This record gives sequence, structure tokens and C-alpha cells, in this order.
Amino acid sequence: MEATDKNTCNKGGRPKKVLKKNQRITVKCTNLDKATIEGKSKLAELTVSEFLLELGLTGQVDTRQRVIPGPLLDLKASLLPIGNNLNQLTKIFHGKPNLFTAADLEQLQKVLGTLQEVLALIKGYWQ
Repeated sequence: MEATDKNTCNKGGRPKKVLKKNQRITVKCTNLDKATIEGKSKLAELTVSEFLLELGLTGQVDTRQRVIPGPLLDLKASLLPIGNNLNQLTKIFHGKPNLFTAADLEQLQKVLGTLQEVLALIKGYWQ
């Protein structure tokens, strides 16, 4: 059998970090201070630890904001009236169910299916 060197033996698992963060700083604050810090870190889309570390090292925190592309805003603007129309049709249907034919209901189902696909695509964009 060959002797294996410990440095070359790969046991698997997560790789070791070059600079391991193993030091802690404890801060005493009021509940209001804690809630404020947590709220600001959430707005910056950082953990409290990342937020305080960046604030302490650089003196400021750059917020991460998602920019909504123009075509997506245009799509949203065109979908809002369609949603309003569907709500009005639903209200009418519940008030007078015999007003619509089977063909009308089938066409509404197709439109609703298409809208749900578009909304799924938009939701997938944000994830």
C-alpha cells in the first residue's frame, strides 16, 4: 500500500476559505436600535453581519436595488386593464350566470390561461 499525503487527500465537503471569519464583536443596543439595524440591513438586502461589517469598514452601505426594465413596466401597464376587465366580467357572471354562453366561457378560460403563463414568466424573472 502507498502512503497518502494528508495535503493531497480530498475528503470532499466544502472547500476551506482563505480568510476565515472567526472573530466576533458583541454590541449592546436597545430593542429599537436592533429593529432599526435589522430593517436597514433588509433594505440593503444584506445580513445584519454583512451590513454592520460594510458600514464599519467603509462608513457607508451601498443598497442593492433591482431595476425594472422598461419593457416589463410596459407589460405591467398593459396587464392592469386586462385584470380590471376580468374582474368586471367575473362580477357580472356571478350576478347573471345565464348571460354568458359556453363559447364565451371557453374563450375566457383561454385568455386566463395565457395570462397565467405570462405572470409565471414575470415571476421567474424575479427569482
